Amino acid sequence: MTASLRARRMKLAAMRRARAARPLPMGDLTSVMNTIDEIVSDPYLPEGMCRIDQIYEARTGQAVKTCAPTPPGQPSTIGLNYAMPVLRYVVYAEQHPWVWPATAVAIFGIPFLLGFALGSESE
Repeated sequence: MTASLRARRMKLAAMRRARAARPLPMGDLTSVMNTIDEIVSDPYLPEGMCRIDQIYEARTGQAVKTCAPTPPGQPSTIGLNYAMPVLRYVVYAEQHPWVWPATAVAIFGIPFLLGFALGSESE
């Protein structure tokens, strides 16, 4: 074994020991409790959980229950208000299977047709 290889192995072993010896960073209890409080007090959390249940029920073939939508404009503490339109769309798409192919056609077909139309005008 050459000296440079031995030195490299020793350096890697030292780095592993240093990495293993570091303690994990832990926040204080009040910051953890504040974070939990923000998550639990988000007004969009009940609707989000209901939408996830709807997705599960639609995929397993069960009867899908209805969810009460959260009134718009509510301040979200953790940003779940941005996930609601996506969850509502996925629930609708799971209940209506034709939506997935139509979405794919819209995503890929419209730009293709625009490019084709613009390209044929320049000729």
